[in-house]
Amino acid sequence: LTNLVMLSERWETSHIRKEIESRRTRIGARLEMVTLEVKREVFEKSDLSELYQGVIDWTSSDDERVTMEEKKFRRAFEYLEVASREKKASIQKEVAEMARGMVAIQRPLQLAWEVHIEWQDVGTIKAYDVSMLRQYIQLFPEAGLANVLQAYLTSPICPLLTPGGEFDSDSDENLDGVSGGVSLVTPEDRIALITDGLKIANNSILAHRLAVDYYLSIDEYDNVVEISRVGAKKCNAASRSTGLTFQNSLDAINTSLATALIKYQSPRNHPEARSLFEGILKRKPHDSRSLIGIGLILQEEESYGDALKFLAQATEREPKNTLVAAEAAWARAQTGDMTRGIEELKKCLDRLPDMDHDVQELRAQILYRIGKCLWELDSSNAEGQLMA
Repeated sequence: LTNLVMLSERWETSHIRKEIESRRTRIGARLEMVTLEVKREVFEKSDLSELYQGVIDWTSSDDERVTMEEKKFRRAFEYLEVASREKKASIQKEVAEMARGMVAIQRPLQLAWEVHIEWQDVGTIKAYDVSMLRQYIQLFPEAGLANVLQAYLTSPICPLLTPGGEFDSDSDENLDGVSGGVSLVTPEDRIALITDGLKIANNSILAHRLAVDYYLSIDEYDNVVEISRVGAKKCNAASRSTGLTFQNSLDAINTSLATALIKYQSPRNHPEARSLFEGILKRKPHDSRSLIGIGLILQEEESYGDALKFLAQATEREPKNTLVAAEAAWARAQTGDMTRGIEELKKCLDRLPDMDHDVQELRAQILYRIGKCLWELDSSNAEGQLMA
């Protein structure tokens, strides 16, 4: 049976190569489409998967069983990429189940781990099982996605980090580059890890999603725009090949893109940013980042009344987000409700930690806005007295 597997593999490889060489010479033929058509025709008629399963069922050799299981998985994944739309769903289910099983027993097959991780298409990164991500990094330390994960999971924006900058005490994970709850990876190291990781994992949706999230946190708007546009294309390409939508990942990447476009070459990119936010809100009406984004765009356009509507909704969704609350308070003040605006700005100021260097810019902005409101109130009062 093993010999039959080998013969079938050789015949298919040779047949596919010869058919591609023959058909690509036709007028108007494109190599990509020819390759897809030939592989689809061969795989649909192939009995290799059944032969692999036969060896798996009857062999007494553990090594041979593992080899055949991995070959069966790779064949199913390759078939999924070229299968017709109506057949993708059943093949995708088979691939996902095999990948899940291999991860469960920690089989060191990188493709299976990446299928299992990428295909989850989580709404937020916090939804991932971090212990699984850590195991992936340990098993495949040279993988591009592992580099990006290492950079992200040791960064201040990692969902595992508490506001104090230490790892959540509920987690017993010891990530590489973390000692005693404190990251040993420098910002420069993270940039290098992300840059190198994206070069290797250039088709990874998650790698692009994490990269833009991190670059956005350090205000590298040009990198966010560039990588987001590539990441969105990767989502669409993966959707075509697997039949999955990857909608959550696409929304997350487009949200980061739109957020960066608010500041990047502003206000030229505001229409595109607003269009992206509005598209997300059609599917997710309460998406905080989109509400905030449209509110900030309207605020920059001095449409303070409309801005307040969006920012107020975002504040209800994220009551602990001082930045959003401060923007809503400023928008309220600019609509003419100075007294209440000042009160809300002062509340935001009281919520900021005194010694936290990271919030000094926000503190200065709030103080400036309170001062400006007070000055305008005093000017209005003085003008009223003169008119009397």
